[in-house]
Amino acid sequence: MTVWWQVPPTAAAAGITGVALHWREFPSGWDPAHIISVPLPAPTAEGAEAATTAQHVFTGLNPTSTYEFKLAWVDGAGVSGPLSRPMAADTLEAGCVPKDGAAAAKPKSSCVVQ
Repeated sequence: MTVWWQVPPTAAAAGITGVALHWREFPSGWDPAHIISVPLPAPTAEGAEAATTAQHVFTGLNPTSTYEFKLAWVDGAGVSGPLSRPMAADTLEAGCVPKDGAAAAKPKSSCVVQ
């Protein structure tokens, strides 16, 4: 599962160096061991601006489970600002893919076993 987010164009100028990505398998509690530091993407060429999105790829998640994610900006002094509201996503059944091949917004029942 890939979790991605928008990076404001002013993030680097504001001293933001990355995000603290919190995650949990719902309904378990938020665990401090489940916080991942994700640096902002670097500019791809000299003088270029940094990317406008960042992402983290999760592997090894349990099938047919709900996960929640929230993030906070990080600067040189640590966490900078409040956590976002939680965002939820469901994993599909093992060995199944959505019928139309799209990964978004299809209920688990739309999977076909391959």
